[in-house]
Order: sequence, then C-alpha cells, then structure tokens
Amino acid sequence: MLPPQFRVDDIILSGTTSSPTPTISVIGTLNAFSTTTGTPSAYQSYTVAGSNLTANIAITAPTGYHVSLASDAGYSGSLSLTPTDGSVPTTTIYARLTGASAGTFNGDITHASTGATQVDRAVTGTVSDPAPTITLGGTLNAFSTEVGTPSVPQSYTVAGTFLTANIGIGAVTGFEYSLTSDSGYASTLSLTPSSGTVVTTTIYVRLTGASTGDYSGVIAHTSTGATQQDKAITGTVLPVGTSLIEDFNYTSGSLLADNGWTAHSGGTTQPIVVATEGLTYTGYTPASGLAAQTVFAGTAQDLHKAFPAKTEGSIYASFLFNASAANTTADYVVHLGANPIGTDFKGRFFVQKDASNNLRFGIGKAGLPAESSFSPYNYALNTTYLIMIKYVIIEGPTNDQVFMWVNPTIGTSEPAPLLTASDVSGVDAFNIGSIAIRQGTNTPIARIDGIRITNSGSQIWTAPLPQSLHVSTTSLEPLACIVNVPGEEIGSYTLYGVNLNNQLVVTAPTHFQVSTSIDSGWAQDLHLDTDFNGTIYVRMYASVVGTFDGLITHTSGSATQVNVDVSGECFPPDVLWNITQSLVPFSGQAGTATANQSYTLGTATATGDITVTTVYPFQLSTNGVNGWAAELILPYNFNATIYVRMNAISAGNFNAAITHNTANASPNSFAISGTATPPAGMAWNLFFSEYTEGLTGNNKVLEIFNGTGAAVNLSGYTVKLGSNGAAWSNTLYLTGTIENGATYVIANDQSIQAILDLANTTSSVTYFNGNDAVGLFHGTTLIDIIGVYMQNPNPTVGWDVAGVTTATANYTLIRKPTVVQGNIDFVTGAGTTAENSEWIVMPWDDYSDLGIHTFGASGPLAKPVVTITQDGANVVLNWAAITGANGGYRIESSDDPYTGFTPVTTTGSLSWSGAAGSAKKFYQVIALP
Repeated sequence: MLPPQFRVDDIILSGTTSSPTPTISVIGTLNAFSTTTGTPSAYQSYTVAGSNLTANIAITAPTGYHVSLASDAGYSGSLSLTPTDGSVPTTTIYARLTGASAGTFNGDITHASTGATQVDRAVTGTVSDPAPTITLGGTLNAFSTEVGTPSVPQSYTVAGTFLTANIGIGAVTGFEYSLTSDSGYASTLSLTPSSGTVVTTTIYVRLTGASTGDYSGVIAHTSTGATQQDKAITGTVLPVGTSLIEDFNYTSGSLLADNGWTAHSGGTTQPIVVATEGLTYTGYTPASGLAAQTVFAGTAQDLHKAFPAKTEGSIYASFLFNASAANTTADYVVHLGANPIGTDFKGRFFVQKDASNNLRFGIGKAGLPAESSFSPYNYALNTTYLIMIKYVIIEGPTNDQVFMWVNPTIGTSEPAPLLTASDVSGVDAFNIGSIAIRQGTNTPIARIDGIRITNSGSQIWTAPLPQSLHVSTTSLEPLACIVNVPGEEIGSYTLYGVNLNNQLVVTAPTHFQVSTSIDSGWAQDLHLDTDFNGTIYVRMYASVVGTFDGLITHTSGSATQVNVDVSGECFPPDVLWNITQSLVPFSGQAGTATANQSYTLGTATATGDITVTTVYPFQLSTNGVNGWAAELILPYNFNATIYVRMNAISAGNFNAAITHNTANASPNSFAISGTATPPAGMAWNLFFSEYTEGLTGNNKVLEIFNGTGAAVNLSGYTVKLGSNGAAWSNTLYLTGTIENGATYVIANDQSIQAILDLANTTSSVTYFNGNDAVGLFHGTTLIDIIGVYMQNPNPTVGWDVAGVTTATANYTLIRKPTVVQGNIDFVTGAGTTAENSEWIVMPWDDYSDLGIHTFGASGPLAKPVVTITQDGANVVLNWAAITGANGGYRIESSDDPYTGFTPVTTTGSLSWSGAAGSAKKFYQVIALP
C-alpha cells in the first residue's frame, strides 16, 4: 500500500524588514575657552564616532569657533567625516576660538548625518582685546651743539599694538622731534594707529640749540589704556666755538660713569668718582660744581667724554689739576682721543715727581714719556694748576703739533707755550672728539675740574656776565588737599633769569608739586629753558594727613639760589574704602586664563562711580564668568565681590596693581603678580642657540632660536656687544619676524662664504673675541648673555665652558636641546663639566648645525639614511622620512667625506636631484626640526 502523497503549490510568505538606525556618538566635554583678539585660543578636544551611516557626518562650528582633525593645523568652520561600510571610527576633533574679534561667543558644535539624530556639543568662550602696548627701541646718547644751531639728530623707534588712540610723544624743554631727519621738527608728535597698530616708526630727535645750557628730561610716550613708556634724554648747548664744558655739577661720591662719562677700559675696577670738593683758579670761569677724582694707580677704570669730532684746525683743551700723590715714574693721566674714542690717544698730559715730592708736567703727541717733552720739577702736590693743551691738526700723515701751558697768562692774546711735544713724527689723529681721564700703573691720585674744549684760547677764559634769578613773591598763601588727591587750590608766581647759561631748575618740597601749566605737567621739579619768563603754578599733593611747609628752590649754574615759601594742610578723605583681599601670586600657562581669585570691595559714603583698573595680563570681572576687562566702572553703592584672573598670551613674570578711585577719596591700590609658563615643550623667549669665535680669520657667528610656539616680531629685540670688560657699546636692532622653530643667524661680514650663505644679516656686534660679552635684549631687559658683562677674563682670552678652557675663544658653542630659556648668569649656564653645562663645545670650524637648532627633550633628530644614484647627468638622493622633521631637509655637499659640508638647498620632499660634476662629491641630508 502506498503512503499518502501531498502536493503544495503557490505558497505565499509575508512579513516586515527594517535597516539599522544611523547613530552618531559624541564623547567629551569642553570647558570655557578664552583668548585675546588676533590670537586663536588653546585647543580642546572631544571624540566623534558613527555607525550604520548612510552619509557623511557633517560637523559645523558656531560663529567664533573653528574645528580640525589636527591640533596644530587645518582649522575651519566645518568638517566632514566619511564613513567606511557605514562606520566612522572614533575620531578626535579639536576645537578652538578663532580670536578674530572681541566678545563672548556661545553656541553648539553640531554633528549631523542623514537619518541620524543630531548631536550637539555646547561651547562658550570670551575673546578680550589685549591691553594697548607701546614699545620703544634704540638708545639716545648725550646731545651737544652750539647756540643757534640745532644738534645732529639721533633716532629711536616707537611701535604700538592693540591701541585705541594715538601715541602721543610729549615735549621736553630744549628738544624737538620729527619723522624725517632733515625737516618737520616740532616739540610734540602724534602717531596714528591703523587697525590698532603703529608699525615700528623711527623718531628723530635733536637739541633746538635756542639758548645755552644743560638740558635733560624724559620723553613720555602715552596712549589711552597703555602703560606710559619713557625715553631719557640729555644734552648741552654751548657758546659758539665751545665743544665741551664740564664743571662736574654732580653728587659727591657718585660714580663719574653714572654722570655722562663712558668707560673705555678697566670696566668698573676702581671707578673714578665725583670728588667732595671742586677746584678754583683766579680768573678762570669754573666756579661751581665739584671735580673728578682718580682713586687708584694701577689697572683700573678709564673714562672719556665725547664732543663733536674735529678734523681740521686747532683744538684747545683746558682743565684745573690738583695732585695729592704722584709717582717717580712718569705716566699720563689726561689725554685727547677720537670720536668714537678707539685706542689712539693724543695730547697726553704726563705727571712725575722727584725724590723731594716736586712735580713736573709733560706733553706728548701720542708717545711714551721718553718721547715726550717735560717741564722742570717746579710744581707741588696739593696745589691747583691751570693746564691748557693745544692740538693742531695739519694736513699730511705726520704733521700734527701739540703745545701745553701751565698757568698761562689770561688774556685775549695767546702766550708762548711752555712745552711743545717732541714726538711730532708719530701718526696724526684721525679726528679729535673726546677727552679722557686715565688711571694707569704710575698715574697720580688727583682731582680734575673745569674742563673746556674750544676753538681758541681766548674762549677758554672769557668771563661770563653776572647771572641772576628773579621771582615775583617770596611766599604763597596756604594750600590744602585730601590725602593722595591733588589739591584744587592753586598758588602761582612769576619767574625769570638774567644771563643764564644753564637750565633753570625749580624744585618743590615734599608734599608739593609745580608746573608751568595749570592743567598738566605737574612734578616735584621742573627743568626750564634759560630764557624762561612766565608763571609757575603750585599745588599740594600729600600722602599723609598733616600740616607741611618748605621752600620752592630756584637754581641755575652760578646764579644765586632764590626761594619761595609754601605751606598747606592735608586732610583725611570724606570717603573711606572697605576692601578685604588676600590674593596670592597667580600661576598658569600662557594662552590659558588662570583660576579666578577674588576680593570684596565697598565704600561707606561714595557719591560717584567707582573705577577699578589694572593692566595686562590681569583682568577683572564682577561675576567671575564673563565681562572680563582691565577696567570696571561700578555704581557708587557697589558692595560685593571683584574677581581677578591672569590671562597672559606669552610666558613671563608679571607685576601690576589694582587701583580704586572715586570722588572725594584717596586712591587705593594693592599689588598683584603672576607667572605664566610657556606651553609644554615651548621656550620662554628667544635665546642664543649657537656661537662661533673662529680660530682664523673673522669667522664669528651668533644664532638666535625661537621655540616659543609662535612667530615673534623682532622689532623689540636687540643684540649688544661689550668689549674688553667695558659697557655695552655696539647695538644691533633686529628686524623682521622669526617663525617658531626657526633661527636667526648674525655673521661677521668677513666670514667665509659658507657662513654668509646661512646668515640672515651681518653686523659689527660679531666683532668679538673670546673675552667680549654679547647680550640679547627684549626691550631694555637682558634675556640671554654669552660672557660676563663688564668683566675682562684676563689673563685668559675667554671664559671656560663645560670644562673646556677659554671655550668662548676659538670654539663653536651649541645650546643643548633641553634648554628652554636664556640665562643671564653665564658662569652658571657654562657649567664646569659637559654634563652640567647648557652648552655643547664643538670645534670652531664645525658649522653643521648653523641655521638649525635641535630643541626639546627628545634630543637631536635622527640623521636620514641616504641612497645615492645617478640618472644621466644628475645625481639623485632618496631617503626615508624622519619623525619631527617639521622644517624639511637640508642638502649639503663637500669635497671631503668628513668635514667641510656646505648647504646646497632645502626641500620638503624625500628626494633631490642635481647636476653631477666631474669632481668627486660627497652629500649628506640634515633633518630640520
């Protein structure tokens, strides 16, 4: 029997199918961002992933923000992540504030893809305008001119950033300024910023020469919100035919080097000082001031003072001389020199004593005692003599003549000289433009006073007209003020002088101020032109409660001092502050705001707005979240918390104050400070990274490195040279921009071509030998040094480095990769061994590292392994990529496989080809950080 059979046909199945849901995952939170205008903020990051996607993930940043797939590049307003097989793996997204404009920026970074639920990541941040900044560059030396003729101009530079108003350059009596060297001079200047910036601008300065006298002051540079920057200035206007008048009107015991004289030898060893008593001589005009005092017979400080150089005709020099001790071996103590002084000393004045302590004087054109002319032993110790020296410049190589008088007859005609220099065959002067006081092995201990440099003998003793000062009253009505608030009551009187040759100086007693304008220019002392004839205003400005009185003094050269009595009372303020603070120094990383600190502020009886101010990099806020600024304007009844933070855009140590002002109250201030460290792996500032002092020729090089993490404008930086233990005397003002990770090479213009090919500039600051100090300055602050300032390492020719004797001479020094900032203590940085030194000592002719600098704890970059082949007439180099070679690769060649490699070119690729010559050539590739 067959089993049952069935047939099934036309089966229908039904049901529902679905695709997986696209999903976006965002992980990580973002803290509040902060930066300053023009600088992107520090980045923060989070991660994005996606699954089951059918389209790209679109990432869109809100206004004020950018995003990127890399921390250091590629930032834009949006990104797109492409899935593979529907997935985007976990991907890091970097976000930052653009810093394009000031303000508070809040919003969401959106993450969207077709079919997926949008995911947002909230961001908030603040962009603040940096504090306006004024930067000055350059140095002004003492000016000198004859009456009726403006002086030769000198120049310095002014620049400004983040400005909200013009930079004003204030007036200084006796001086004028211009933007061009030959015209357009005025007593004040105003520089207009463009988009908040005043580019580095050269300012020319000169003495007006309107009237004779000494002029000094401070050129004030101001702009709203910026810290005032000052440039000291001094000069002398002399009678016609007179090049120098020096009566030593300085403080007894002070150093002559601090009073306009310059050390050219001996550094600060046994420095020449200002004596306690001046010298006088009947009929000779110097009758005020003190004198220069030599202090040592031996290797010691030598000083000079310059005047406009003369290259023809006669130069007369006179001075009063009084020796308290002398030696039996002749030596010269005063001499003439060139401008700049150099080492060719002319018109040498010799002093020598015999066994009975009698003195004789001598004169030489340029030679030693044996070649000079001497008087008999007719002179005595502790006696003042008038010395006059005449140097005659005559055309030809060995024709100059020198004459000397001791106590010459004073009159309009020139008497016969006592002595004529016998060494006339010596080389003539290039120019005469300085007078010097010398301390040598056998020089006397002496006082020198009343120095005159003129074109004729009669001008030396021309008697001045009587000088006098005149005031309209000798007493003022009592004044008043509130503690630390300038008084509103103003006293006044008129002042003028007759036949004055020196500036008119007005000095107020403590707790009082004077001015020539009722609205501005208030100070405790004024320096006025000799022809001043006008009103002096007086006000009270005291820091303590009490009744005060004193004398306003008026002085000018030899004129008799006149005084005006002034008195007043200072009262306590009507409004008292209620401030409680215990702020500690801030600490943080540059580019990121520090944690907030706070204090409480209030008053009991204020009736006007309260102004609270500070300066960059500190900021203030009333809520600690936003509204950060350098100034707060608060209502009179404010009684709450003030929040403070440091928000530095660059590394450094900062000191400032927070100041509180309101009507009828004494200002209240307290100090704040902080340190901003550079981001990890970054340098604090520029520093010297390499130094070469060649054994042969003039192969001398300095290399400066920028590892700060950002490009640096060099306009605020200078390099200075101090030779043979002397003060800084040669300055290079840097220009341009140095990129992060790059170097700036300064070479001697006589270096070999291989060095010059790598140089950014050439300069005389490289005219160093191993015993000369070289300094790197940011503004006026020394930030790095090679050698020891004002020290000559005699008897050696240089300083030791890393245990290598005199390594600053005839060696190359390379900064170790781990060094992140300059060191102004060279001895400590030089160390005593290779391990504890900041420097690596190399042979002087090793230039393989010049133009690059290895920086960071990881040490030097690996050297590429190069494959060399020939392709027809070309040689071809290939190599593998080196980690960290962000600056590309430098190709170098040499005729020797071990030394003498010089740069050929720099490339960003991993291969290079060039024409193959007939001679054998060796190549190497250097990875650049």
